[in-house]
Amino acid sequence: MQRVTRSTAVAVFPAPPASPGSPGFFTGGNPGGGVPATIPGYEWFNGVQEELIAQIQVSGLSPDAADLQQLRKALSRLYGGGLRTVTANTTLTADDAGLVLVDAAGGNRTITLPAANAAGGRPIELRLIRIDSTANTVTIQRAGSDTIEGAATYPLPQGNRLALMSDGGTAWRVVHETAVGRSVNNPGWTRLPGGLLFQWVRNLPGMTNASGGASITWTFPVAFPNGVLGYTYSATNEASAVNDVRIVANAPSLTSHAVNLLATPTSAVAFSGFAIGH
Repeated sequence: MQRVTRSTAVAVFPAPPASPGSPGFFTGGNPGGGVPATIPGYEWFNGVQEELIAQIQVSGLSPDAADLQQLRKALSRLYGGGLRTVTANTTLTADDAGLVLVDAAGGNRTITLPAANAAGGRPIELRLIRIDSTANTVTIQRAGSDTIEGAATYPLPQGNRLALMSDGGTAWRVVHETAVGRSVNNPGWTRLPGGLLFQWVRNLPGMTNASGGASITWTFPVAFPNGVLGYTYSATNEASAVNDVRIVANAPSLTSHAVNLLATPTSAVAFSGFAIGH
C-alpha cells in the first residue's frame, strides 16, 4: 500500500476544515425526501489513509504500492498472527512473528532468528514448538551480534515449547518455556526447561549376593541426546537391612549406566538414584 499518488495530491498534510460538522455515519440519501447522500471530504480520506499507513510503518515496513499484503504483514508482525512449519535449517523474518512449528525428524536443525530490531524497533514475538519425537537437536541461533538471554544460541529440545520476545534492539528474551514429556513410573523421567533431562530409579533389583562386587546396569528410560551432566546413587534394599555397602559407578553412556556394588556381609542389594543431562 502507498499513499495516493495522483497529480492532484499535495505534498503536505492539509488541515481539516474549520467546521467539518458533527461525527456521524454515511448515508445513501433519499432524493425524494431531500436527504443528500454523504460525500466524504478530503479530511476523511486522509484520515483513513494515514491510519492504515501508520500500521505499516510502525511494523518496520516501508509503504509500497506494488505490495497489497502490507497491512496483513504489519498486523501479523505487531500481534503475532503468523503460522509457519519448518523442516530444514531456516532463517526466520519479522513476518514469521507468531507460531513456528519445528519438525526435526529429518536431522539436527538450526533456526536463525530475525534481527531483534527487524520490526522497526517494535518487539517481535515468536512461539516455537517442537512437533517431532526424535532425539535430534534444534538450536535457536541469533542474528548478527544479538543475544538470546545473553547467549548466542538457545536449545529447543524434543517436546519443548518456547516463547521469545525481542526488545526491539539487540536482545531476545524468553518469556515462557514449557517442557513437555514425562513418565512418573519407576524408573521415570521428566524434561526440564532449557533442555535438561532428569531421570530416576528407586530400588532397582540387583544381586542376591553382592559380595563379589557384581554390577547392576540401569538402562535409562529415555536416551540422553548429548550427555550426562551428573548423577548420584545409593545402595538400597527395602525388604531387609544392608550392613555395609560400597558403590562405585562407571562412566555413563547416553543410554545406560553400570553401577558396581559390594556388600559385606553378602546380601541382596539394589540401588536408587537419579541422573541429569541434556
